[in-house]
Amino acid sequence: MMNPRTPLAGQYRAQRAFRRWAEVLAMCPPLAGRRVLDLGCGPGDLARVLAEHGARVTGVDRDPRLIAEARADAAEGCAFELADLAAFEPTPDAFDGLWCTFVAAYFPGLDEALVRWTRGLRDEAFACLVEIDDMFGHEPLAPRWQEALAAFYEDARRANLYEFRAGARLEPALRALGFATAARVLDDDELSFRGAAKPDVLAAWEARFARMPRLAGFLGDDHAAFVTDFLTCLAHDEHESRCRVVAVVGTRGDQARRGRPRP
Repeated sequence: MMNPRTPLAGQYRAQRAFRRWAEVLAMCPPLAGRRVLDLGCGPGDLARVLAEHGARVTGVDRDPRLIAEARADAAEGCAFELADLAAFEPTPDAFDGLWCTFVAAYFPGLDEALVRWTRGLRDEAFACLVEIDDMFGHEPLAPRWQEALAAFYEDARRANLYEFRAGARLEPALRALGFATAARVLDDDELSFRGAAKPDVLAAWEARFARMPRLAGFLGDDHAAFVTDFLTCLAHDEHESRCRVVAVVGTRGDQARRGRPRP
């Protein structure tokens, strides 16, 4: 693993290590020779993985620190662009694949965003989306915190900032654009595990809370108590998770006619 130049990149890399990327890649068509658009590429780790599978990758992210790090460590076949995905318009018909992981939730108006992003895809391209559904759906957690989280979910959605139930929206959104789809709920050692969390999982959650000032503002004086109780919930021997990590791959054109993408 590359040494991160920014703390944020280090946090993202630590969290991405929990994900089941091999399972997601197995759902996709072969990548060799494809031009793939990696939206929300961060420090470029997954662009490197895609390139190792033979893709030529264009990564896009709005954070200049992460783009600088991605460019500094770029693998052969990878290029990176600084742009805000809220307004990003790819070159029409320039790409054979769209890779967008843990980004869709930042677009409560996902349907409109996907229309723009998929304009960059050729007729027989694929789209791969991965997102969380019900991030804070963990038990045992006191009813008052569950009620507060439900209110926070709604507040973030109404403010057009984040959709905490985005995972359930991926497949309908791709189907509405004419893609044949296959979906899978992925195992995840950080987000959807059972039993007591390991120390590295608790550290990842602590880092996540530190990146969520809006949650701190929403909870006000109760924030510190909530974080303590939530981490205690994760560490409980009888911990259960309702959270799901959902992967959806859509294909169209001849690929779709030959059959559904691999589930």
